[in-house]
Amino acid sequence: MRTRQDRHHDRRIFPEPLLGEVTAQHAVQVRDLSVGGARLEHGVVLRPGESCLLRVILQDRPLLLRARIVWSCVVGRVNGLGSPLVFHSGLQFQELPADGQNHLAAFLTGVPAGGASQFDDARYVGTAA
Repeated sequence: MRTRQDRHHDRRIFPEPLLGEVTAQHAVQVRDLSVGGARLEHGVVLRPGESCLLRVILQDRPLLLRARIVWSCVVGRVNGLGSPLVFHSGLQFQELPADGQNHLAAFLTGVPAGGASQFDDARYVGTAA
């Protein structure tokens, strides 16, 4: 598993997760985000090494991010023993076009390091295949 020291970009952590969708339109919550990648929370298995697309809407503009799943692990269950599993996965963005990178960087500039405090200009939804 990669460590924080392996990261190349500062991450922004959100007190309330961004919503998104990944791989065949599975709903995810974006728990933290940088111009290089993201940490997702979700209820489906995402396998490390596979590619996926993450779709989020930032400031009313959809952004489709091609990514590689770097790691994934079970972090709990939805409602305790016998209920569905909850996973966290780390994505590394691949081939991000300049305009997408600029839009993402501009959005993240408005988010304080260590935690987001306001998202008045952003809607968080996603889709990926």
